[in-house]
Amino acid sequence: MKTLFTALALCFVSLLAFPQKKIDSFLGLKFGSSKEDVIAVAKAKGGVYNAKLSKPGMLFYDNVKIGQRTTYSTAFSLHEGKFYQGTAFFEASSESRIIDLYETLIEEITGVYGEGDSYRNFDYPFEEGDGLELTAIELEKATFSTYWKTKLDNGQENYISLEITDKLLVKMVYQDSELTDKAIEKRKAANMSDL
Repeated sequence: MKTLFTALALCFVSLLAFPQKKIDSFLGLKFGSSKEDVIAVAKAKGGVYNAKLSKPGMLFYDNVKIGQRTTYSTAFSLHEGKFYQGTAFFEASSESRIIDLYETLIEEITGVYGEGDSYRNFDYPFEEGDGLELTAIELEKATFSTYWKTKLDNGQENYISLEITDKLLVKMVYQDSELTDKAIEKRKAANMSDL
């Protein structure tokens, strides 16, 4: 009993000593920042503007530096000129290393934001450990995803998601829930107006 109490006390103390960071930004860019701030951060991180993919409300940059990695592509989503979502795509050194990259990113994000909720799902005839995981992912018969959320002082919950896409890229998304909800409502209203 004494050992259990000591273990619980150590866990409690470690949580107090190492509080988890709140999800309130992407690349140091606070949610709600202006388009000009997005451009400045993307350029400061080595990003090269991709005019072909960019559109109103979404700016794409290639080669953005995140930590020691360079992204394949990075998207910054804006609603009424306010930044609300950052999406980064990473390539592994080879396709066979994509699951390793995904697991490394999970470890790194967990080190900052705490434990996330991870899911691995396989559709028949595929199963975990069969050696065909990459084929299953490419055929959209397997899902590898992890989610983190934190609650801000105002009660709002923001999210990070990580997944392996069918193109064998790791997709990382940082999202402000309040601005995302507003963007979705505006999109729905625009879609409904055409009906």
